Amino acid sequence: RGARRGGGSHALAVPKWRLIWKGMPVLVMRRPSGEGQTAADESGLVAAERPLRDSGRWPVRLHKTLSLLPSHLLVVATSSGPAGTAAGLRRGRAVELHGLKAGAAYNGLTGLVLSEGPNDKGRWEVSVSQVVSV
Repeated sequence: RGARRGGGSHALAVPKWRLIWKGMPVLVMRRPSGEGQTAADESGLVAAERPLRDSGRWPVRLHKTLSLLPSHLLVVATSSGPAGTAAGLRRGRAVELHGLKAGAAYNGLTGLVLSEGPNDKGRWEVSVSQVVSV
């Protein structure tokens, strides 16, 4: 069992010895924000050596792999190619997520295409990460 350290709508589960270090794998427990919503736990890595001075919260980098339709992806311009629509999708390309309704919190994040091509449902696997303060 671990201790819980709260921060707004998140709580951080830490081991019973309560030591935290940069790069430590942790579980971030999201608290339901309204009636009818369920909590979703996400794993991440502590992103700093110590808590933030102003808030006392720990920055944690959350990682998630999403399966998305091309219509929700914009290819980001890089040295390997120009920006564009889904026609330029391929493994390793940076993309920006947009137009998501169920996962609206991911809109505006940049991710990396992991799959070689779309799956049988026409979706591409995209890895995204986000830093949250817990």
